Amino acid sequence: MSRLLAAALFAAILAPLNSTLLAVLLPPVAADLHVTTGSATWLITGYLVLLGVMQPVGGRLGDRFRRRPLMLGGLTAFGAATLAMALAPSFTVLFGLRLAQAAAGAIVFPNAFALLRDAPPSQGRGLRFGVVGAAVAFAAAAGPVLAGGVVSIAGWRGVVLATLPFVLLAVVLAWHLPRGTAAGSSAQRPSPLIAVARRPGLVAAATAMALTSLVMYMAVAGLPIALGQLQRRPAWQTAWLLGVMLLGAAICSPLGGRISDVRGSRAPAAIGLCLLAGAILPTLLQFRAPSLVALTLELAVAGAGLGLAMAAIQVSGMEAASGADAGAAAGILATARYAGGAIGSALVGIGLAASVRPTLAWLVLGSAAVALVAAGTSVRLPRAEPFPTLVDLVRN
Repeated sequence: MSRLLAAALFAAILAPLNSTLLAVLLPPVAADLHVTTGSATWLITGYLVLLGVMQPVGGRLGDRFRRRPLMLGGLTAFGAATLAMALAPSFTVLFGLRLAQAAAGAIVFPNAFALLRDAPPSQGRGLRFGVVGAAVAFAAAAGPVLAGGVVSIAGWRGVVLATLPFVLLAVVLAWHLPRGTAAGSSAQRPSPLIAVARRPGLVAAATAMALTSLVMYMAVAGLPIALGQLQRRPAWQTAWLLGVMLLGAAICSPLGGRISDVRGSRAPAAIGLCLLAGAILPTLLQFRAPSLVALTLELAVAGAGLGLAMAAIQVSGMEAASGADAGAAAGILATARYAGGAIGSALVGIGLAASVRPTLAWLVLGSAAVALVAAGTSVRLPRAEPFPTLVDLVRN
């Protein structure tokens, strides 16, 4: 189990790591390849759109065929595209390779989660998902840090190459997984993708996931604006506060998964979303500039709520599908996460295009309301059976 968990963890971090680090690289990429920075943003937009849309397809392929070879093939293709990106002679070639990287990632991510769902003991799935969720949050936060530290030394091409060791480690770990890893945990044939998407438990989980991601991205996009433009705070404080929120999410994600295994997904999802809603309002709607300590505490609570909720929602969504449809379920949940994030970021952009101060206030009020709606949706999430201890899980 520890080997499978490590393989899934390193496979899962590749998509968020390569997503966030490129945001720092857009200016040097644009300058080197003679395009505008606006054109270079398609490296992020195209990657996220294709990654989000293709994950149900990548997961369904794993349901119909063997997941380990698909995961290995996706990781190999991801590594090859990454290496080629560092050597790209033009922006057109770089963009094509970026889309190839996204397509490969769409195969890797859902099959990694499906393998975790298939693995015994079944009662420990929540903790496994929570640990991987924590790693994904760390990877998203580490992307800009890695890029900022390497780009001044080795340029943007060196930053791209710096992600290859993570790919190689994931390949080595996946290669040593048991070769008999089946496509699913049961002999049942996979259901049509549309039938999987219509299952009530998965619909509730995907809806809650999209709403939670919407709130998170509204906060992530709106916080720098609120602190920088409205409260005139230095950039390092914004970076610190975003890091606190992501760290809180990473720490509490395994806890949310563990509680889901013991008590079911409803309680940690609802509690986490209520914490998120309660923390957002005082953070972004204070007319007097709050202290850095107060903001740190508020965003730590918001991050803790995110970690509890998203791990629990992931557990419930994966439990709603049979083992034969686990890949499709993982892909649908991932698509819901990306869709919510895209909508949240777009809403912040629309608000800025209108008028910053009043619109941000309404956006924050709206995000808190959405979090509460998501908490209401979480009451439809299924319960779970008691699960073994962490020591038992690692030993198995």
